[in-house]
Amino acid sequence: HSAGTLAEVIATEHGISRTAVAHHLRVLRDHGAVSSAVDPVEPRSRTYRIEPEFLARLDHEVERLFRLWDHRYGTAERRMEAKLASWDSRSRHASAGGASDASA
Repeated sequence: HSAGTLAEVIATEHGISRTAVAHHLRVLRDHGAVSSAVDPVEPRSRTYRIEPEFLARLDHEVERLFRLWDHRYGTAERRMEAKLASWDSRSRHASAGGASDASA
């Protein structure tokens, strides 16, 4: 899409100025996340494309972080199962303790 179109959409949707959008697009271009070229329809504008190689690297890094998180903390599902098992164990322990207190 052209920088003007992107700036209009982002400004409307998120309240960010065209100048800020242009700055962020330049940063993304400088870091290889997007490429730009002069728009053939509107020569005073540029078109931007997301670089597939950048997305592949980003995907790889996000996957690496998920694996690290899972290794350190486990998945949310496993953490919830462990928490429920802990609560269940405490509940049974409290019930057993309460029953022996009543018979004493």
